Amino acid sequence: MTTVADLHNEAMEFTELAFLARMRGEQVDSMGLFQKALEHELDAIDKMSERVEPTFSVLCRSAATLALDCNEFRKAEQIVTRALSQDIPEEIAEELRDLLEHSRRMQGHDGPVECQPGNGQTLGHGLSGDHHRGHGQSPEAAD
Repeated sequence: MTTVADLHNEAMEFTELAFLARMRGEQVDSMGLFQKALEHELDAIDKMSERVEPTFSVLCRSAATLALDCNEFRKAEQIVTRALSQDIPEEIAEELRDLLEHSRRMQGHDGPVECQPGNGQTLGHGLSGDHHRGHGQSPEAAD
C-alpha cells in the first residue's frame, strides 16, 4: 500500500527530474514531470486520513509550488487558500502567503493579495477553494 510519505517522495523525485530537464533546455519534458509531481503531491494530501500538522501544510506548500512550476496559478491559489483556512503553523502560513504573492507577480498583478478561504468548490484531489522554497523534505508518514 502506498503511503503519504511514498507519494511525497515520488513527487520529489519527479521534481528533481523536472529541474534537470529544465536545465537541459527540455521544457516540454520538464513541464510533464512537474505535472506528475503535482499529481503525486495532491494524491498524498488526499491520502491523509487526518489533517496532521505540520505534514498537511508542508504538503500544501509543496503542491502549491509545483502548481506554480506548472503555470497553474489558479490551482496554486486554491491550494494556498485551502491551507490558510486551517490551523497551521505560522511559519508555514507566512511561506504560503509568500507563494500567493509570487503567483500574483507571475501573473503580472501588482499590490498586496487578500487571502480568502475557498468557496467550497472542489479542485480535484480533494482540495477546495522565495518560489522554490516549497519543494521540501519528506513529511512524516501520516496516512
